[in-house]
Amino acid sequence: MKVDNRKILCSNCNAINHIEDLRCVSCGHYIREKIPNIDLWSIVWHLIESPGKAFQRIIQSEKKNFIILLTFLVMFKFFLNSLKLEHHLHSTSQPEQYFFSNFLVATVWLVVYLLVFSFIIHTSLMQYGTKLKFKSIYAILIYSMLPYAILLVVFAPIQYAVFGSFWFLLNPDPVVIQPHFTYLLLIIEFFGLFFSFILTYIGLSKFTSTKMIPLISSLLFHILLWAPLFFIGLYPF
Repeated sequence: MKVDNRKILCSNCNAINHIEDLRCVSCGHYIREKIPNIDLWSIVWHLIESPGKAFQRIIQSEKKNFIILLTFLVMFKFFLNSLKLEHHLHSTSQPEQYFFSNFLVATVWLVVYLLVFSFIIHTSLMQYGTKLKFKSIYAILIYSMLPYAILLVVFAPIQYAVFGSFWFLLNPDPVVIQPHFTYLLLIIEFFGLFFSFILTYIGLSKFTSTKMIPLISSLLFHILLWAPLFFIGLYPF
């Protein structure tokens, strides 16, 4: 039985255990089901239907599988966003000349940022007596960015099939080519990013019983994540 987002009450001895614990630290009684792996398709569905339960399963899973795959997909989507924003704000004349170097900069920034943010949360939780594995925190953050991966896998091919490189280079602007379809894709894009923010808030809420700390942390996470997009493609690295 759960006491709050972070604790589980042992039904045998009434001892309070951490949400990651499989067996009671007091009597050794099993306090929850064993979850050896993350079932990706099940987690995807539960993140839509019941995000809180999905994040609990992610935390309690022994192997945080698919986090490398998700990191790669999110990295590439992050880079495509930076490329599009770069040409919208700065109108680089020869983007292909710096494509791979800017890709490297964007992806390295994302990975370093995720690791540093996970470390900060992990250290902060340890200061307040909450024991949670670093990998669990990283898994929460990367799974909260699942909408990025969905936007890449499902909608990026559609965008490229309809607009080709014009979707990124804005010459001509996709609004000129297919105005209604362009606005629809932009709405879907913004909805996906907003849903990612909601998932981050719900995921971070599993670490604390307060609401304000996860909200502030989620806002900071996404603001600091997106801020470099205004600069990553600005200079020819």
